[in-house]
Amino acid sequence: MKGLFKSVIISLILIPVYLLADGNGQQSYCKFGYPKGSPGTNKLIQHNCYTLMNNGDTKFADWVAYRLDKNTVTGKVRQIRIWKVDPLLSKDEALEPKDYLGANNALKADRGHQAPLASFRGTDCWQETNYLSNITPQKSELNQGPWERLEEKERSLAESDTAYTITGTL
Repeated sequence: MKGLFKSVIISLILIPVYLLADGNGQQSYCKFGYPKGSPGTNKLIQHNCYTLMNNGDTKFADWVAYRLDKNTVTGKVRQIRIWKVDPLLSKDEALEPKDYLGANNALKADRGHQAPLASFRGTDCWQETNYLSNITPQKSELNQGPWERLEEKERSLAESDTAYTITGTL
C-alpha cells in the first residue's frame, strides 16, 4: 500500500490563470495553457468545477486547476464526503474507495482534496470534488493544519475577488 501513496500534496499555488474555452469548447482554468511536464500518456479531465491532469500510472492528478469567487465559496449546500470513482476515467486509470482502506491509520494520511470540498458550497457541482481523481494522500497534520488555514485564506480572498488556483503534487 505504501507505494500507492508516493504522491503527496505539498503546496497550494495561487497564480493568475483565467477561465477560457479550449479548442473543444470545454472550460479551462489555465489562460496560458496547461502546466507542462506531465507524461504524454496522462489524461486531461474536465469537470464542472475543475480541470485535472490524471496520471494513469500513479492514479493521482499531477495538477488540478479551479476558479473560486463569492458565489462559489458562499452557500448553504450541505456537503458530505462520499468518495467515488471518477466516471470520466477507465477502471485501470482510477482509484477506488477500497484503495484507501487503512491508509489513515497506516500512514497517518488523509484524503487531501486538491480542489477543496468546502470551497464549492455555493455550487451544484461540489460532489465532483469527492471523485478520487481529485484526492491525493496528505499527511494528516498538514491537511488539518497549515493546508486547511491556507484554503480558508483562499476562500476569504474569493469572497472579495476571483481566485484562480492550481494545486499539484510532488
